[in-house]
Amino acid sequence: MYALSALVSLILSGMAITALILGISTFRQSDKSKVGLKMLLVFASVFIWDAGYAWMGMCYESEWAYVARAIALLGVYVYMLAAIEYAAELARYPRTGRGILAAIYGVAALISWLKIIQPSSVSFVMTPWGYWFKSTMTWGRYLQFACILVSIVFFFIILSYWRNTTNLEREHMIIKRFTLFAPIMFCGYVFDTLMPSLYDIAAVPGSAVSAFISAMLLYGISRRYMAFGIYERNISQYVFRDVNVPVLVLDGSGKTVIWNRIAPDYFGVDPGDMAGLRADELMSLTDEDELLEGTDGEEIYVVNNGKTADKDRKAYCRLSKTSYYDEFHDLMYTICFVQDVTDIREAMSQMSISRRIAEDASTSKSVFLANMSHELRTPMNAIMGISDILLADPQIKDEERRQIRHIYEAGDSIMGIINDVLDISKIEAGHNDLVEATYSLPDMLHAINSIIRVKIAATSLEYIVDVDDTLPQTLIGDEPRIRQIFMNLITFAINCTEKGYIHIRIRGEREYGGLRLFADVSDTGTGLRAEEAGHLFDAFNRIDTHRMRIAQGAGLGLSISRRLAQAMDGDITVESAHGRGTVFHVNIFQRMGEDEPIGAEMAAAIRNDSYEFKEKQDSFAYHEYPDKSVLVVDDSRVNLMVAKGLLAPYGMQVDVTGRGTEAVRLAARHRYDIILMDHMMPEMDGVETLHAIRDLGGYNLTVPVIALTANAVDGTRDMLIAEGMQDFIAKPIDKKILNDMIEKYC
Repeated sequence: MYALSALVSLILSGMAITALILGISTFRQSDKSKVGLKMLLVFASVFIWDAGYAWMGMCYESEWAYVARAIALLGVYVYMLAAIEYAAELARYPRTGRGILAAIYGVAALISWLKIIQPSSVSFVMTPWGYWFKSTMTWGRYLQFACILVSIVFFFIILSYWRNTTNLEREHMIIKRFTLFAPIMFCGYVFDTLMPSLYDIAAVPGSAVSAFISAMLLYGISRRYMAFGIYERNISQYVFRDVNVPVLVLDGSGKTVIWNRIAPDYFGVDPGDMAGLRADELMSLTDEDELLEGTDGEEIYVVNNGKTADKDRKAYCRLSKTSYYDEFHDLMYTICFVQDVTDIREAMSQMSISRRIAEDASTSKSVFLANMSHELRTPMNAIMGISDILLADPQIKDEERRQIRHIYEAGDSIMGIINDVLDISKIEAGHNDLVEATYSLPDMLHAINSIIRVKIAATSLEYIVDVDDTLPQTLIGDEPRIRQIFMNLITFAINCTEKGYIHIRIRGEREYGGLRLFADVSDTGTGLRAEEAGHLFDAFNRIDTHRMRIAQGAGLGLSISRRLAQAMDGDITVESAHGRGTVFHVNIFQRMGEDEPIGAEMAAAIRNDSYEFKEKQDSFAYHEYPDKSVLVVDDSRVNLMVAKGLLAPYGMQVDVTGRGTEAVRLAARHRYDIILMDHMMPEMDGVETLHAIRDLGGYNLTVPVIALTANAVDGTRDMLIAEGMQDFIAKPIDKKILNDMIEKYC
């Protein structure tokens, strides 16, 4: 009998030790995860359970049997809770429900345990399988049954929750295995808990054996879960295997030791030949400057034997490297993630080609604008310059002066058209600075009216201008730009109107710091369709010309006008209906000048075109410089005549020449105080002439050379100043700017 009992205790001890070893092993293999920790707790409770009963079976006629049984029963309670927690962790069961069960179960189990470990609850007898107990039915034993029953029911609740919340076939297979857990445990409890309590017989170590068997079932489930599932511990293996980019692992010497499945195909190498290959045998650094610039200088490689869909196209890649060093700072491994940039390289190549085409087009545009500006401004300089000279002549009769002023204002209007083309180029480049000055609102309206009435003289159109007589006479703003806005809108109205009228209504509202100027330009013309009105302010947009009375312009005026209004903290909107005419609503912000109002009489004169234009007096005084001399260099005889006429009031000695070589000769012989230099001249242009004069040395190293040019495109001024010229005057020559230059350098 003693030999059999010793064998039973030995078997129980073996199961206890095995359970503990498996629990520790599972925990370590799971990288100490929560699931692994719950599995360790299951096996630890089995160890306590079986080890306690093994010890109890050998405690013949000893009080230590009660202690051993108490330890074993502690393992029983802990085991049930640990098994439920393990299943709940796998099933991702809500922690709140698990916490409530654990609290209730823990309190009930503790009370039951404290009661059934009392000597009055059991008696020990010798059996063939050792020193085992008989139980008596007490309330503690009933509470133990309740704990076991509740734990089994809750176990099935968890399995039901898991079954309803997962779509994975692997997990449904595991759930089926878990259903075996409860029957195994129930059979064990029948032999050493239920039957000894009901029939007054000694307990059989059935629950200890069933606990070990059920623990092994959980262990098998755990191993299967780890083998067939993807989880935190093995996800890196799947990433390395299935990631859709080539991955290389290089050893400390730079040789390939591990690679993923797509790397051989990408590099065009047989999988059996990958081992030991160095990175430079698979790819080479590229020296394509454009590609390197587009990737911020990051190293780009061309794959030596790379495969692409287009067999004639090379494959390009870049590497994302992570290096690992040992405790001695020696390089052990480098992991290289290979990112293919072949498509990026192709896109960048196409972008480079497109950029070069755009740059060539921009250069051609700049050359065209420069030539156009020069060729048109040169004759306009003559028209406006000679008109300016004649207007300054006191002997000119009033009627002749009126006619000359019409010529000047018409020339100024033509300059506005020229400037439209230059303006849209500046606006598109983000350069459109406003130049504010004090101006007369009635004078500006009269200047506009005189041009418009000439335009409509041969038509039956009525031209009406209503201006609010409370508006101030003087405002501060960019008057040429405001005039440009009105001219563009009124010209558009004329072109779209065959009969009826064009009505200009101007009013204002005072705002903090200035005046909000409102203007409505309405006509009785053909009107616009809805789709035309939506694109009216687009650059280079023109409505159907067959519906316009006169087809003019390049479609820039309205676009420029709206952008100018927006630059003046305002806007232009349009209302129109096909066949019912068009109304432009303009609002711009202007600062206040003198607060004297226009008045009813002046407003009526503007409406009736009887306003007496106040001849603008030069806002500067001429000073004579009889001891000064100036050299004017220009290949146009008319421009030389205009320059001499504009310089006449200063009493200076004026020398002129039309050739750069002659200018150099004159500069070598005379000590000029100022040289006015045209830019675009044949044989030797203005810049070349400037450098030749500077090369003369002496005084000519510092003589002020001012650019006098019809090339007024954006950037010309900065270029000429950078070349060494002191200042810049655009043609047609503005008398005020010319006077400022003379005052500054003489």
